[in-house]
Amino acid sequence: MFYNNAAPSFAFAFTLLISSSSFAQSILDRLSGFDQSRVHTASQWAENVEDAGMGAEAAKLVYQVNRFARGGVLTKGRTGDIGSNAITGEIVSFNGKATKIDRWRLPVDLASTLEFNDLFRVEITASHDDDKWIVITSVVPNAWLRSQKDPDFQTAVTGVLARKSDEPLLPVIVAPSVAWLAGSDDDGGKVPAGWAMLGKRGFDVALLEGVRGRNRQPLKEEDAAAFYSLLRTAAMLDEASNVPTAPDPAPAATLLKDSANLVGRYLRLDLQSVRATRIRVTAPITKERLGADNYWQIDAFGDLGNVVIKIESKDAESAIFENRYPVSIAMRDLPPFFANEIAAENRSADINTIDTAMISRSIAVEGFFYRLWSYESDFMNQHGGGKQFGPLVIASRMIDIEAPRTAPTAVSGIGWYVALMTLAGILLATVGAVVSSRRDARMKKKARAGLPDRIIQ
Repeated sequence: MFYNNAAPSFAFAFTLLISSSSFAQSILDRLSGFDQSRVHTASQWAENVEDAGMGAEAAKLVYQVNRFARGGVLTKGRTGDIGSNAITGEIVSFNGKATKIDRWRLPVDLASTLEFNDLFRVEITASHDDDKWIVITSVVPNAWLRSQKDPDFQTAVTGVLARKSDEPLLPVIVAPSVAWLAGSDDDGGKVPAGWAMLGKRGFDVALLEGVRGRNRQPLKEEDAAAFYSLLRTAAMLDEASNVPTAPDPAPAATLLKDSANLVGRYLRLDLQSVRATRIRVTAPITKERLGADNYWQIDAFGDLGNVVIKIESKDAESAIFENRYPVSIAMRDLPPFFANEIAAENRSADINTIDTAMISRSIAVEGFFYRLWSYESDFMNQHGGGKQFGPLVIASRMIDIEAPRTAPTAVSGIGWYVALMTLAGILLATVGAVVSSRRDARMKKKARAGLPDRIIQ
């Protein structure tokens, strides 16, 4: 779903090169310049948050952990009680509730070198035994900092053990960030129902804050963590019994005009599908986040009713859309009725051999609004230029609402040619290895013909 020239870059990640049967291994040899003694010294900033010297040491340690984290996907370390056999530099994981946050602003020259501005001390009460932990990190959710109430947020942390419990001192973990597992009562009940649904299932809703900031922009590398993790979490909700709340209605005008405030909202859209494309992924980090080696892109139309959408352009004539608008759907697992329809359209008994299918069917989609995204399209180029934009929804359920074949339908006037021209250029491309120049050239050639290429990671 991401543009083909995007290279993978993940700030919140670890590569865990240890045996699953024994977590007690240190990564200190991968933290340049830090041995056990220096790590322990840096951890003492937890009791001296205003001490600039200790703060600088702690910040440098966080930088090294962040640097190490960019090497791969974060895998859980030791969980539960961290006893006397724990060692400095070991990767540990735990869930709990953040109850206190302190911030230290780095000096300008140090911030420029380390590439972050703030150092945070987060006190967390662990869920499994009510033990307290201190996490030192450079990233906390913005909502925690904006809250007018005392901190009381569900969280999950995986990081490097810098200090075991040493009475009366609390154990210290250094982590790239802390996840926010939002609950319905977080921040005085201000959390949207969709966010609480996701947080309950282990999704870091802090990722949605970044998604909101990229509304109406092309999909970028920065979207990868939220996008693939959300696809995996949405797949957990594919049965009605797993959904504790009804999806919100989503009038088109609200969806398009108030999109930034709808990020992560659980909603339902009635649509007419046009095309389905399988996106295969090969990179280990993507498979880990997705929990699969492929997902589906479904291009569709939504009904605008009497609403007219006008897309302004600074350099060309504005384009006006009436009656319908394009919607992009990403879904990890297709329901049987839709998979069977794709197989039937392609006269194939094995859907695993099919990568693209033109399929017109009335469907209802329940899922999470990701954001508006913009993209190049031949339709816009022919009607004034500029980028087209449309809603992107991560689907958890798809429902068949197709009328009987003998009954008239409200969408019988949509021609394949118009559908293709409107949706040309919508590419749900995966983030992976840099695509070769030959594939780029082939994409451009096919784009001129009005058909987008599949980008396979």
